Amino acid sequence: MKKQVKNKEFLEALKKHYEAEIDKNMATLKLYLDDPLAVADHENLLDSMKMLTRQLADAQESLSTLDAHFE
Repeated sequence: MKKQVKNKEFLEALKKHYEAEIDKNMATLKLYLDDPLAVADHENLLDSMKMLTRQLADAQESLSTLDAHFE
């Protein structure tokens, strides 16, 4: 059962935060995957991509959790 939220500003701000995190991580991953020469001096590219993927998954899971529990 979803909980009703009286003051939705914080809920909306939190959702926007996670949506921005998703957009940021997607854009960076796309750059790394489509044009790795754009980050040529990056010695730990794979580690960075793994971190971005983890951050993307965390943001998506957090957003889904908010959607599942709050109106």
